[in-house]
Parts: sequence; C-alpha cells; structure tokens
Amino acid sequence: KCPDVDFRFCVCDDCGCAPCEFIGRGVEVMSFVNAMDDKENLQLTNRQKRFLCYTGYSAYKHGYLGKYNRIKLPVCVEEGIKNHYDEADVLDYTGFRAKEEEEVA
Repeated sequence: KCPDVDFRFCVCDDCGCAPCEFIGRGVEVMSFVNAMDDKENLQLTNRQKRFLCYTGYSAYKHGYLGKYNRIKLPVCVEEGIKNHYDEADVLDYTGFRAKEEEEVA
C-alpha cells in the first residue's frame, strides 16, 4: 500500500504506512486549515474544516482528481480528522460518497 515505509516507526494497521499517513500528513493539513481559519478570521464550522482537510489531504496525496473523481481516504486519516473536528450528532457526518451516489443525489 505505502511505497515509502520507514520501519523505524510502527506500521499503521489502517494505511499500511510507517509513519502513519495521518501522523505524516493529516496533522500537517489540519494545521494549515487551522492557521488559515485563524489568520483570515473565517470562523469555519467543524464540518467545513473537515471538508477542507479531506480535500487538502487528497490533493496532497493524489493531485487534482477532477469533479466527482474520488478516492477513499485511509481510515486513519478520516478518523483522525473526524475526531479532531467532531460533531455533536453522529448523523451530521456525510461519509464517503462514490461518484455514482453523487450523480443520483
């Protein structure tokens, strides 16, 4: 799964990388989103921050994919971001939507 495994770290059970994708880049993306929100005084909601983190991580990892072209994020990245920007009600999470689901909705 992960071409650049550094065995000085524990291999993540979710993404197969060492260090874990969330620790390696997810935290960096979250820091960028937080800094942008603070500097520009955007007052983003947790939902908006999660979206920016998910899309930012995906762009870092895969480059621009184009509209409706999506790749599911590693569980560790998704859960790490979701845990940091949580919602009071679990029903407020959209979850991964494949291209086919988006076109129907």
